[in-house]
Amino acid sequence: MSPRRNNLRPNRAAGHVLILGCSDRKRAAKGKLPGLDLYDGVNFRVVRAFLNQYGWPPGLCIKILSAKYGLIDATALIETYDQQLDEASARQLNRATLNELARFGKPCSVFVNLGNDYLPAIHGIDRLFHGKVAYAEGASGSRWPR
Repeated sequence: MSPRRNNLRPNRAAGHVLILGCSDRKRAAKGKLPGLDLYDGVNFRVVRAFLNQYGWPPGLCIKILSAKYGLIDATALIETYDQQLDEASARQLNRATLNELARFGKPCSVFVNLGNDYLPAIHGIDRLFHGKVAYAEGASGSRWPR
């Protein structure tokens, strides 16, 4: 897989932010892998295929809302786990998640692709990014904008 960039300095505005929910389906791995490589659900496969074909677009920051690790960079090294995020746990992550997202300043756009149980973790994101947030619609695996 080609090298990836995902790190932005704190308080430096990202051009575009993509927030993905973690996936129950994970690649078999010993040790740690970047989250984008570990999770193997359809959304992660689509993003990896895009990045492999076109490279990492300048200004794109991909975040993953993980049931175990909270909001992480897609390049963060993590170990496999078996845990799901329920609505109550997502609510507990809300403050830390919004604080982390606030570090982006004023991005051009924020695209959110999360299941319903994960949405409480980002409740308030619309106030944070004032009209810049778009949400995926439809069943899991088909929630990309048209």
